[in-house]
Amino acid sequence: GELWAADNYRGVYRIVYDDSLRAVSVENVTEKSGLVNDFGARLFGYRDNMLVFVDGHWYVYDRKQEKLVIHPTFERYFKDITDITSIGNREYLVVKSGVLYRVKSIANTFLWRQIPAKYYTGKLLTGHLDAQVSGADLIVNLDDGCLVTRSMRRAVDAKVSIDVFHNSKLLEKGDKIPYNSTLTIHAVPSHLGYSRPDLHYSLGDGKPVHIRSGAIHLNNLESGTQNLKLFVFEDAYYRPMASFDFRVGYPWYFSVWMILFYVTILIAIWYVYYRWNKVRYEQRLRLEQEEMRHRQDMLKAESELKIQEYEKHILELELKNKSSEVAGKSFSIAKQGEIMEVISKILDNESDANKLKTEIKKAIRAATFNKHEWEAFETNMKQLHQEFVESLSAGYPQLTPKDIRLCIYLRMNLSSKEIAPLMNISFRGVELHRYRLRKKMNLDPDINLTKFLINFK
Repeated sequence: GELWAADNYRGVYRIVYDDSLRAVSVENVTEKSGLVNDFGARLFGYRDNMLVFVDGHWYVYDRKQEKLVIHPTFERYFKDITDITSIGNREYLVVKSGVLYRVKSIANTFLWRQIPAKYYTGKLLTGHLDAQVSGADLIVNLDDGCLVTRSMRRAVDAKVSIDVFHNSKLLEKGDKIPYNSTLTIHAVPSHLGYSRPDLHYSLGDGKPVHIRSGAIHLNNLESGTQNLKLFVFEDAYYRPMASFDFRVGYPWYFSVWMILFYVTILIAIWYVYYRWNKVRYEQRLRLEQEEMRHRQDMLKAESELKIQEYEKHILELELKNKSSEVAGKSFSIAKQGEIMEVISKILDNESDANKLKTEIKKAIRAATFNKHEWEAFETNMKQLHQEFVESLSAGYPQLTPKDIRLCIYLRMNLSSKEIAPLMNISFRGVELHRYRLRKKMNLDPDINLTKFLINFK
């Protein structure tokens, strides 16, 4: 009730018809299954199922899902194989890599038997393979006639020897050949003729390659140990038949002497680089040391300059203090001299004791209360000690102008007896004022007030 058709360009169709052979439905199976690349689709009947080969995979039609799904058995054994022809009861003729195999299905496995390629090489009709069984004979169509084979042979019992030649010299296993040499390898089987096994070879873990002629020519081999293996493809597996190990030398630029040369060059480069870095490091170190010395010299010069300025400032202060001290004492002595001179004249001119007493008191008051002279003297003292007055006022804002005057006189290292006439108070008054000043400045009893004010900054 079904007809399947494959078109190279339009995919695979499933046509359902009735008993009168009228089409009931027509559907594009590959399109319905979502297979985009359906060019060159092929059909194959397997155990009452229709298999479809599309885009390198084998599919089977699932009637429940109504679409094509991967067929696991064929996908495993016949992936990328398109030329499969049924030749009887669960037997198939398969073309793999240009080699014919007679395959027999047993349960879910397949037994592969190879047909020697020398009988049909270059004569297969790719894509149009056909075969018929006539008694015990299998007849395969070729482009110039037919190939007749009989039994499915096994190559398991066959043995293969390997002859390897380098420059016409036969090599033994483990021999070493120079780099970039050409080897000629002959695989000599124990069975000849139709029973000769069709061999494949591989180097190392590479994929087996079919040997189409009697000799293998190898060149451009990698350095190191090489392992040549021979296989026969049978029952869907590559069965090992023989192996041959040999060694390939390293190229001249990897020889011992060249390696030593490379090592020497690397050591020389490293040494030059090391010396260059060392020279640069020493230069940088010298520059840093010179810069450090220069900075130290600059700092030293600045420090010496500051010290000199500080000493100069101290000397100026000391000079001002000495000048003011001398000025104060000179002023005090001058005032005392004036008083003594006036008193001396009064004593010379007056004989009356009461009048003499009155004149002396009058002279003392006149000398003591010369307001303009005192104001000029105090102004000069404040100008000389301006920095001291400002610092003292900032440090002790509670001090009165009279307190500051006393501090100036004490800084001038004047005694209480010398200060008394300058401040127009008695000696006892000066002592009392000094006591109050210490209280205001909150000084300990063991601190000398005069020394404290002289050193105050």
